[in-house]
Amino acid sequence: MGTDLVIKYKRKEINIGRVDAYKINDKLVTNQDELDVYWADVIDDLKKEDVILKGANCVNLKSNKAGILIGHPKGGTILTALQAVIGRRTKLIIPAGLEKRISDDVDSIETQLNAPDAEGPRFLSVRGEIFTELQAIEYLYNVKASCVAAGGVYGAEGSVWINIQGEKGVCADVKDFLKDVAAEAPFGGC
Repeated sequence: MGTDLVIKYKRKEINIGRVDAYKINDKLVTNQDELDVYWADVIDDLKKEDVILKGANCVNLKSNKAGILIGHPKGGTILTALQAVIGRRTKLIIPAGLEKRISDDVDSIETQLNAPDAEGPRFLSVRGEIFTELQAIEYLYNVKASCVAAGGVYGAEGSVWINIQGEKGVCADVKDFLKDVAAEAPFGGC
């Protein structure tokens, strides 16, 4: 049962493996058909073998913690997801871009933003498998990737310099891949 979930990007195909369903924009998709079911409606059915992807607003890579802003009075999507993560050991993967790195203690931020006299969104400190561009490159190409610099001007704001260590031919493939990614139009047509 299930179907192979394959991500295709330019010349590269990545087979994620057998899946019965996955989420696109909060809708559940199974066997390529969009269902009138939202992922939160099936949270009680998730098991240890399932995976939840939940983005973050900040990550501290040293402590392996992520921070998630919460605007909903009942805790938003993260508290819904944690029912399966904690209750049934469903795996939590936290995809986050390197631009979301912080050096401050995520637990301290949580304490500050959730204080009774604080205003604005609430905040939850979460542990899970943080997955940045570095982990993606390492996973796809079996190389060592590290962020060695960040930032810039004239459109390079939020950019990062990534050092790749591995076999020369593979490193050239990574460089070509990253050039393709960098040449993409900004998200949302901006």
